[in-house]
Amino acid sequence: MPFHSMKHYFRQLFFCEQTAHQFALTCALAVYVAISPFVGLHTVMLIGLGWLFDLNVPLLVGLGYAINNPFTMFPIIIGTYYFGYWLLHTMMGISFTQTAPLWMAGINNFLLVHTGLSEISFWAFMFGANILGIVLGILSYPCAKLFFRWWKKDKNKSHHNH
Repeated sequence: MPFHSMKHYFRQLFFCEQTAHQFALTCALAVYVAISPFVGLHTVMLIGLGWLFDLNVPLLVGLGYAINNPFTMFPIIIGTYYFGYWLLHTMMGISFTQTAPLWMAGINNFLLVHTGLSEISFWAFMFGANILGIVLGILSYPCAKLFFRWWKKDKNKSHHNH
């Protein structure tokens, strides 16, 4: 029975007193922050956005860490970097060595010496993570709204049957 009570607790926590819009906005912001390039600031961003938009902060933080956690962080960083690289350098033809901030040269030298990687593009990561975060956050909004409405409808139906 502990699993059933835990499941009930999380349902109450996630869906308590929220509208479909609030739930969907919570999901969309969690997706953006989880994918955003501001590593190390995700928790502060999630709490701040929850407070700013009067959202369910535990749900916001929980979803953010369900998406970006120690198991998924590396694939997210690599995926957003390569997406940004493809978009900026391949599609738009922008030279990343000419547009890199000065301090990036030190990071590139360190990476070259210790890993053999050369010329990492700071802007590819920043641009790729922000663009993907925004696009996936926007796409998650209608999906979360539909899910919330389905869940509420299903919950109401099950209450009427008992």
